[in-house]
Amino acid sequence: MHARSLFACLAVLVTACSGTTVGSTADAEHFCTTLSNLLVEKEAECFKVAPAVRRDYADQTPERCAATQHEVDAGRASYDPVKGAACAHGMAALPACSAYAVGMDPTADCNTALRGAVPTMGACWSATDCADGFCAATSQCGGQCLAYSTEGQPCTAPCAPGLVCAADPSGDTTWGICSKLSDAGGPCPCKQGLYCEDGSGLPGGQSTATPSCQPQRESGFCHQWDACAAGFVCAGDVSSCVPLVGLGASCGAAARCGWGSYCDPATSACAAYPDLGQPCVLTRDGTTAQLPCMHGWCDASGTKKCVSPKADGEPCSSYDECASYACDTVQQRCVGSGYVPQVCVPP
Repeated sequence: MHARSLFACLAVLVTACSGTTVGSTADAEHFCTTLSNLLVEKEAECFKVAPAVRRDYADQTPERCAATQHEVDAGRASYDPVKGAACAHGMAALPACSAYAVGMDPTADCNTALRGAVPTMGACWSATDCADGFCAATSQCGGQCLAYSTEGQPCTAPCAPGLVCAADPSGDTTWGICSKLSDAGGPCPCKQGLYCEDGSGLPGGQSTATPSCQPQRESGFCHQWDACAAGFVCAGDVSSCVPLVGLGASCGAAARCGWGSYCDPATSACAAYPDLGQPCVLTRDGTTAQLPCMHGWCDASGTKKCVSPKADGEPCSSYDECASYACDTVQQRCVGSGYVPQVCVPP
């Protein structure tokens, strides 16, 4: 059997075992769309994201992925469909929270499926264009490929892949230093699945003498928000790692509702935040609570329902009432940001 035929068979097997439908990876645009959809699906499953929030995640995907294909067609980047397929099918086979972690720290296939072709100091129009480095914007419609900062260098430029910008050991707070991620027991910063134990959340402001990387956990006492693994949250009067659960699931001290939902005190089950036209002010047992709205804002002093955002010129008392998220507090009117995006068509 030819290698390509064998790979195709393995890809079908992975998809069947994972239970996740994998879209086309035939070209850069389809790969971009498929990988984006997979990551949204996996992240939503891991963090128990409500459907209405999940739908908003991929709003910009079509435009972004079409731009990626444009760069490949222009010869400023290249796409390897074999690596693209391996990346997508490998991601589909992973459990949800594992896939989320890999999405934060991509595999070799995912990193190399799409490669830049523009050399350092060359002109670029996208983050995917540079063969070795990053695209530093010099105008609204273009930039120049420049070198990453390497290990031990100040973060005056983005750090090279595999490095993060961490505090300068010398105490200089100007830039930070590009540093490697450590395994368990090593110095901070840490690899995925670990957190930096520094004792910052302990009672009385205690701190550990030497911060170190420790495994994130799914249960037990926690005193730092990042001590819990993906899909879990540090919560409760005596803080401990508890799971996030989805709509309709029991919630309370032993479980917290995922993104876009709340624990309804009447049912002790997770319910979706209200959307346009739905009540957003609840009164139970003499206590009143205002819920966030999925879209729009909560008219708590009027209709007590979620209403559509206001246009420029309409009266407002807070930024969340305005479609532009800008409220002139002196005139008490919604105002635009004043920014008109420039339409950029790369050559």
